[in-house]
Amino acid sequence: MFYHKANAQSSIKSAVISGLLLGMVMLSGHPQMTLYFYLFLGIFFIWNLIADILKKAITTKTFTKYIIASILPFIIAAGIFQIQYLPSSELAEQSRRQEMTFEASSEGSLELSQVISAVVPKFFGYTDATGESKVAFQLKKKNNKGEYEPFQYYYYWETAYYFGVVALMLGMLGIIGMMKTNRFVAFLAVFSIFALIFAFGSNGFLYYLFYKLPFFSKLRIPARMAFAIAFGFSVIAGFAIDKLRDFNLKQILAAVAFPLIVSLLAAVGILQSFFSFEENSVSTIQSYGATALFFVVSTLIIIYLASKKRLSVSIAGIILALLAFIDLYIAGADFNRSKNDYSKQYQLPEQTLNAFRSKYPDDIFRVNSRMYNPPFMAMKRNQGMISEIELLEGYNPLVLERNVPPLSREEIHKLFNVKYEIAIDTLRMSPYFAERADRLPRAWLVGAVKVIDGEKVADFMKSEKIDYSKIAVIEKQPEINLPNDIDTNFSGTAIIKHYSPNSIIIETSSEKPSLLCLSEIFYPSWIAKVDGKEVEIIRANYCFRSVVLPVGKHTVEFTAHSSKLISGTWISLATIVLSIALIIVYRKKE
Repeated sequence: MFYHKANAQSSIKSAVISGLLLGMVMLSGHPQMTLYFYLFLGIFFIWNLIADILKKAITTKTFTKYIIASILPFIIAAGIFQIQYLPSSELAEQSRRQEMTFEASSEGSLELSQVISAVVPKFFGYTDATGESKVAFQLKKKNNKGEYEPFQYYYYWETAYYFGVVALMLGMLGIIGMMKTNRFVAFLAVFSIFALIFAFGSNGFLYYLFYKLPFFSKLRIPARMAFAIAFGFSVIAGFAIDKLRDFNLKQILAAVAFPLIVSLLAAVGILQSFFSFEENSVSTIQSYGATALFFVVSTLIIIYLASKKRLSVSIAGIILALLAFIDLYIAGADFNRSKNDYSKQYQLPEQTLNAFRSKYPDDIFRVNSRMYNPPFMAMKRNQGMISEIELLEGYNPLVLERNVPPLSREEIHKLFNVKYEIAIDTLRMSPYFAERADRLPRAWLVGAVKVIDGEKVADFMKSEKIDYSKIAVIEKQPEINLPNDIDTNFSGTAIIKHYSPNSIIIETSSEKPSLLCLSEIFYPSWIAKVDGKEVEIIRANYCFRSVVLPVGKHTVEFTAHSSKLISGTWISLATIVLSIALIIVYRKKE
């Protein structure tokens, strides 16, 4: 609304406030939604600019201030965002999202049939907080063989966009009755249609065009654009309530046609016959249709009574708001409600914690808590962060392209300093934690290296049998010459003296030149110093850090240091300070 005011009134103060608010949204940590917000506001600006030019509402004298007030929020928000964007872009250059195929980017496209879910949200089943829903999510897709297979369970919440029958019907009514007279309603209607086609992803044409543009190709789940449909219809619904007495019966019937037909067909079971559902779920889905039909008919009655002035607009608004609340509660409560006490779900026995927690800096190790064949998770997601256990598993939206070496599970765990791993008891056929005796330490010295071209290193490591405790695979010639074959007479020590997420200090000793190998992922924005002098960090063993050391005793310090983070921080702070100054100045002027 602040941006609307900034655009409509060329208000610099409103532009700055909207920029600050948009900047805070961008800092929420969801770059995809940030990009979609920018797209929404950008198209809104262009829409109004064209309309104002056609109406000759912009003069030569007011044009400059109009453009500044419209573009300033984007500049301010972008400035605030630099504290996240600059360091993230540094990491993104080495992430899997740097090059994403259209097939990968369009994962999470809205299926055409999911339009039904705008009226009957659980028509295809759902996933609740416990994972034990009455009707499992049953939406299916056609694979490369032409066979239908079910989507993964998470597809339900990634593509869910239900915003209630009341908002849907009022939104339709507002579009039919107000689109020609209200520019804002017209924009929201057009953008909602745009958002729907975009959300179809690979099932439509629009997403492919945007995939060719910067940033869009690095994101997945096009269905998230459906937020704009929910927003647009909800706002239009508000306009429609104010004008309830201005709508005629023909407009009301046109607005109710789609939700009424869909809910009626679902309630009588006809719509289900077009899909392949489990037999024991058909009657339940039919009841979902009946529920939707109840809200459609109830909303229709209230709208009709208000239009005939048999019900005041204020009373009608209260009843419609109550219906919307009940409808949305029924649709979404199961997803957010659980009988489980999650404060206790993550509690582990003290004995387990003592065994699985590293004792810094003397005994540092990781724990493998998940296996995929057969699938098993010994701990809950995020358990490691909550219980302060260094788990091998985890998730990062900007996961690096190189994060796991192309080796066997046994070799991976050895390089990753895994002390405890999930194994299968063949007698009982049950999983248990096994202790690894052959794990490599978090830091160790080798006296030899194999220098392999970066593009060939994966194939080399797959094909060669390598003793990584004695030799390392690197991708560039080190400044100090090291033999390319194992030196049986080499010996050296590497003792960690300090270990934290942002700093590692190691004392080393060897009688020959060596390579200090660290069981830590090779990330940008880390610097290394040997005896206080900065040295290059070399990528070793596909995805780990290492530094070359001369003969003798040395103190090696690894420190997280991002110049882009520092620059981004100063830009963000300066943007906020200047924005506050602008608000103070223009508060008096406007």
